[in-house]
Amino acid sequence: MAAAHPGQYRGPCRRGIFALSSWKVPLKRPESLREVKAEVRDWKPSQKLMMKYKYDGNAASPLGKELSVKQKDVVEFVRRHDEHWIKVRNEQGEEGFVPDSYVTVQLDAVSSLPWLDQKNLEEKVKQESAEYKPYKSAYAPKASEKEDNTEDLSNYYCKVCDRQFNGPIPFNAHNNSKAHKEEVENQAEYN
Repeated sequence: MAAAHPGQYRGPCRRGIFALSSWKVPLKRPESLREVKAEVRDWKPSQKLMMKYKYDGNAASPLGKELSVKQKDVVEFVRRHDEHWIKVRNEQGEEGFVPDSYVTVQLDAVSSLPWLDQKNLEEKVKQESAEYKPYKSAYAPKASEKEDNTEDLSNYYCKVCDRQFNGPIPFNAHNNSKAHKEEVENQAEYN
């Protein structure tokens, strides 16, 4: 079989790679991608802008002087060169070009929120005084029970299972349990 020319279709290749049908026709972008143009933003002269990214100016730029700026630097808009480049002035008074996509509007920082003004806050919101209450367990004996601690725990002893319980609730739960009832039946058989 003769070797195919690089520009001729050779059929499907392995691993998902297909050969080009011709080297002469360049590959074209889809129409939807070719028609996309950069959105031109309308900056006003002397408008404060903030740098989104760091930019190192090119000394040999055909535009003239490009300005080197750091991220979050505040610059002032001077004029637009084209849809991609704008001329700005930094805080030191130097002018130069930077990419338009590298800047955003400088928002005025809010120094205080009116609803958090301390004077108004004290007038509008009156704080209640909180009383400190120490933690007290629900299972702890009450003060009256501490003095009258005459309750005998021997009343909560199971002779059949040979187990001691610390109150009536666990003792009654044990008496109703399947294990206790089986033990009672076993002892009745052997006696």
